[in-house]
Amino acid sequence: MRIRHYGTRVITGILGVNHGMSHRRRRTARLRATFPFRFRHIQYASLSRFSTPFQTRAAMSEPFSIRRAQPADLDALVPLFDGYRAFYGKPSQPTVCREFLQARLSRSESVIFIAFDAEGAGIGFAQLYPSFSSVRVRPIWWLNDLFVRPDGRGIGAGRALLDAAGEHARITGSAGLMLETGADNAYAQGLYERNGYQRVDPDSRFYWLSLG
Repeated sequence: MRIRHYGTRVITGILGVNHGMSHRRRRTARLRATFPFRFRHIQYASLSRFSTPFQTRAAMSEPFSIRRAQPADLDALVPLFDGYRAFYGKPSQPTVCREFLQARLSRSESVIFIAFDAEGAGIGFAQLYPSFSSVRVRPIWWLNDLFVRPDGRGIGAGRALLDAAGEHARITGSAGLMLETGADNAYAQGLYERNGYQRVDPDSRFYWLSLG
């Protein structure tokens, strides 16, 4: 599946930091300024190693918030997922979408982040699937789905969703994130490349973000 072109990678140095700080403290300060988050403890399911749950919150100046989706968020998530599939020419199937998402969430088979506007309406989502790299002998994540509703674009929600995916991959010890974009989508390709993603090979539609 292809991924929409919204979003950029997390962690940009937007905050002026006292150079007397240690490198670790400066990095922590940048993280908190760019992408504040807090952790929540919930019961893990079968794929707990890939699904350390946390809730993210966009900076206070942003007109939206982001958190990890739970089954209770299905009413907000289903229309977004249905709209995402419509972009790829699929018919509207809200019942099928609900069953699919409910299964993924209840079995911890994917991790989904959802963006809400100031009124609490869902405006976008990102879905990650866990995988492994045999060469790296480490887990990786596939950033499989990324979508922002047309009337929710232009406020940074897509970028923040991608940031949430990147931060989740980091805190779960992943080697990196893999995604696929359209071969003719020059805007998306440039966006990913400017933010640390590297094309797997010169003719590939696949991009890799290494996390060390």
